[in-house]
Amino acid sequence: MTSVNEGFLSPKPSPPGEIPVVGASPAVRSEPTQPIRHQPLSLSHARVIPLPINGENRSLSEIESNATSIPTLLVDDLLSQTQSPQDQVFIRGNGFLGAYNLTFFSDARLASLSSRLGNDSVNEVVGRISNVVRSRLSKRPESGQNAIQSAVSRNHSVELFTDRVAAKKYIQLYFERVHPLLPFLERASFESIALSNNLDELLTNSKPWVCLYHAVLALGSQYDGEGSFEPCTGKSWKIFAVSLAYFPELLLHNDSLPTLEAMTAMSAFSLSVSCLAIEHVIMSEAARRAQNLAGANFTGRSAQRYSRCFWVLYAIEKMSSFQIGRSSVFVDGDISCPLPRVSEATFGGFDYLLSFLRYARIISRALTFLFCVGVANKPTSYHLETTEQLKKELEDWRLSLPDNGFRPGGTIRPETVQGSVERQAATFIQYLYAHMNLIINRNTLLHLVKSNDQAYSKERQAATSDIHKSCRLIVELTTLIEVEPHTNIWILATIPLAALFVLFDSVVHNPRQPETYSNLALLDMAAGHFSRLEYCSNGTLPGSLISEFSHVARTYVNSIQSRDSVPAGSQRNSVKDTSLLPGSSLQEKGSSNGVSPEITRTQPPAAQDLVMTTSGEQLRTVGEAGSEFPESSESFEPFGGMDYTIDAFGGNISGEPSLGTNVLDLFNNFLPDLDPMLYHGMPEWMGFNGNSVMVIG
Repeated sequence: MTSVNEGFLSPKPSPPGEIPVVGASPAVRSEPTQPIRHQPLSLSHARVIPLPINGENRSLSEIESNATSIPTLLVDDLLSQTQSPQDQVFIRGNGFLGAYNLTFFSDARLASLSSRLGNDSVNEVVGRISNVVRSRLSKRPESGQNAIQSAVSRNHSVELFTDRVAAKKYIQLYFERVHPLLPFLERASFESIALSNNLDELLTNSKPWVCLYHAVLALGSQYDGEGSFEPCTGKSWKIFAVSLAYFPELLLHNDSLPTLEAMTAMSAFSLSVSCLAIEHVIMSEAARRAQNLAGANFTGRSAQRYSRCFWVLYAIEKMSSFQIGRSSVFVDGDISCPLPRVSEATFGGFDYLLSFLRYARIISRALTFLFCVGVANKPTSYHLETTEQLKKELEDWRLSLPDNGFRPGGTIRPETVQGSVERQAATFIQYLYAHMNLIINRNTLLHLVKSNDQAYSKERQAATSDIHKSCRLIVELTTLIEVEPHTNIWILATIPLAALFVLFDSVVHNPRQPETYSNLALLDMAAGHFSRLEYCSNGTLPGSLISEFSHVARTYVNSIQSRDSVPAGSQRNSVKDTSLLPGSSLQEKGSSNGVSPEITRTQPPAAQDLVMTTSGEQLRTVGEAGSEFPESSESFEPFGGMDYTIDAFGGNISGEPSLGTNVLDLFNNFLPDLDPMLYHGMPEWMGFNGNSVMVIG
């Protein structure tokens, strides 16, 4: 949407199950068609604006007429008006973990949950999490950790890894466990150097090779029990510290294939939970180098080496950008890199890398057309149309996967897949689908909530059902997650956290739905996963704190059940019941067919019952699957988790950045010696002196 080349990224629909590959050369682009002349913009019709070709002469007025159809963004609206400083608005973040963040508990979200629960139990849990986060981010390193950090700060003190026997084992483990999933190296070429007698000379003369070699060893050593959930501890981190020590020098190197391969290897290691604090620095620089080298015109084996690095970086950088909520470095409209042929990333005829790349492209389209701040001022119809298009693309992607444990919703479960690497890949693919399906359907509900049209009731029910199916799949698959330091942060924490909080919000906002008790069981399973994470990390990652949300939800449902067992007459005469919103008198309609009783209001809602946005817009309810939607225009309960995000992408956005606690920071760390190195040049008055910590939600 930000470039006239966006049509190149939205080609004509492909046959079912085949999603177009990004980056075809200009020679094979589809013929340009006339651009859309009406809003909202449809992704399925976005095209390149026709320009003079083959000597065709066109008048300036024709070109200007076409140019008026280029869609505008929020920045265009901001620049088209004069605003005083106090009128400026602020929109927090890009991506799913920007304004759509499920793991971020703002003051508004806490107030909404407290009002619903009738107590401050969630505030207390989040308060304890906030204290732990602050403690972790201000923690000073132990003596052993400090030795590694000091060595990294002064790379002349770093000792290269010289154990050739161990190195050979780590390289073998790397190519057996890491390479099939992230195949950016050519094994024969790398091993011919890494295992040769000339290695010492190369490490002396080539800083990129020092970084590449030690990053590969660090990745392989994690599969030999040398990894750690905590930064600056363990043998793997000690090896990786050598790469980090020379990273600032790589920043000054000219763009080259060895430099790109080194940064790609470091990016792969940074996907682990121990590198959450520094991942963005390494990943963004690697992606920038990959895009810079696009014009190098590599040929032969060099072209293959480049395309491997480029596309692996594209996939993981798009995923990280989406998960963390930042803008992607890759400009998709400028991509023309051909896809590599990688047999190592093929499992029984299934091209894992190609499927991963196609998914990354869907993520990129979602970031561009749905989750970026540039479309914040688009009408509800635009967002609904866009989500519908993305749903179709996601479903096409799902159907393109083989039904042998890799296809979500297939007849064969992923746990039946043979081989640890294959099973890990199957679990990863299932998680990618479930997470994206959860996000898109949640976004659909977000905008359906803002619509008063009762005709959308089926869409609400379908979206709600898909959300619960996705959460159920995510939680059920936690038993297949390898709770190990080498498992990337998306699988280990980010995606399970998203599912847990969606289930939590659903239970709290809809405690009488038929699915409540199954959702409580799923919450307990998710809580068990995070408790297992704390156990396996020896308390380094305090995941058991997250299990308290399950306890809060179950306690609330029990209180509702106890209140419902009291006769209606006693209810009205009883003292305050803090388990429900004040001012609402509820009456049950019995059912003889086993269906959960329907809850209706016996009096108009009090003013304090209505959840309001910052613009004063009254929220409408989203019902659960199987529930009925009232025909009246009376206000009813919003779907869990929708009330605190409506204003984020609405017409009247808060002028202040949201303050609060991000639960995901439980797995983050502050590296006082590494951060000044990676952010070199920043003065102490900006807070990079390593002595103070500022926590911003």
